Amino acid sequence: MEDSVALIRYLERHIEPALPEPPANATGWRHVLVIPCYDEAPALLDRLQALPSTSGRVLVILVLNRPDSNGDAQVNRALREAIHARTPAISTATATSRLLPLDAGIDLLLHDVEVTGGPTPAALGVGLARKSGCDLALKWMHQGCIEHDWICSTDADAQLPADYFSRVEQLPREAAAAVFPFLHRPGPDTLCNAATILYELRLHHYVLGLEYARSPYAYHTLGSCLAVQADAYCKVRGFPRRAGGEDFYLLNKLAKLGTVVRSRGLCIELESRPSHRVPFGTGPAV
Repeated sequence: MEDSVALIRYLERHIEPALPEPPANATGWRHVLVIPCYDEAPALLDRLQALPSTSGRVLVILVLNRPDSNGDAQVNRALREAIHARTPAISTATATSRLLPLDAGIDLLLHDVEVTGGPTPAALGVGLARKSGCDLALKWMHQGCIEHDWICSTDADAQLPADYFSRVEQLPREAAAAVFPFLHRPGPDTLCNAATILYELRLHHYVLGLEYARSPYAYHTLGSCLAVQADAYCKVRGFPRRAGGEDFYLLNKLAKLGTVVRSRGLCIELESRPSHRVPFGTGPAV
């Protein structure tokens, strides 16, 4: 990654502190994917192993966090222990940073901000988690560990399509960001499925209305379905540190710098489930 003025200023002034260094001679990752993680089951590791890796090695940065509005200090324990139980084969592990292979083409970096600094202030929430992960991705890009200059963002309940990273490879260089189509896959709760379908229709109708009005902002703003070009990320000073809406505000700023591409093709599949993880959005609405 070239050292642009925006990158240098971001690394000097805006990057989150105390981010881990890459292991010695760590190179060869083609893509990076950032996932905030809070109150998820160890089964997440199985989903991560199924990520597509046909376009080169993928580094998954899992940002484990807990807001201070949740007093249960054990809420992330099961997943943390499941990750720690795996033998780290790439680098020496620490309590806050652990790098291990999930598959032949996928490596997992656990960035445990709960252990590093305790619970996150609830007002900063998922926005700070996303920013921490994307800042870490940017830092390792700058140090030559990650080849491609796009930072991909998704959520723990997402299942990416097989051609996801191939489509990232094809994004135009002048674009500032990209959003990917999505759908919610049904779960065991039929009432939850019905509520999720209604909410998803509402999201689509909203964007179709913007499209009909010829708005330049006619795209979905879901943190689980976006990617951002690294230099553009620096120019807008990264993800806003907010408990919700961080994806909306990031894309709003990026749209003023360049094109927000609406990627066509297979959908990212999201789980139909109620959620307490954010103050508003799909989970609370359902």
